[in-house]
Amino acid sequence: MLRWIVTIGFCILAACRTPTMGGVLSEKQHGGGDTRIYPIDREEAWKIAVQIFRWEGAAAIEEHRDGSFMLTTIYNRYAASAVGPMSYVGAWIESASSGAKSDCVVDGQSFSEKRFHERFSQALALLRRGGLPFEPPPAPHEELSQCASSAECEIETCLEGRCRR
Repeated sequence: MLRWIVTIGFCILAACRTPTMGGVLSEKQHGGGDTRIYPIDREEAWKIAVQIFRWEGAAAIEEHRDGSFMLTTIYNRYAASAVGPMSYVGAWIESASSGAKSDCVVDGQSFSEKRFHERFSQALALLRRGGLPFEPPPAPHEELSQCASSAECEIETCLEGRCRR
């Protein structure tokens, strides 16, 4: 009986793992993340990634240009407390034959690789029209899944029958 209780306890702990920056680095090392190539140079892609993090309310952004990556923490600005749900995020920006390769890895629930690339595409369009605004533009339309409870939501909570950040 005790063996089953211990086994169930470990399973619960594994499912409720706390996000870490180490999780981001480990995921990247094991080939995780979402990579896309954009038709711009590396320097422009770097500026866009930094601006995306600022738009999303990131804490300090550690820029490691010699390693072609940056790391930050993004808190859910709608959480009830300052230590609410957060994500650790890394972006790797490298030159590619047809532009700049941008790879994003997220450990946590307040941000996603998909959102990073949606914002990247949005920022690229804004850059081509004249520049990146300091204030965040409205986020691109995000499809909100229907739900009956927060347990059904991959990210955040069920509110008014839809999964929301």
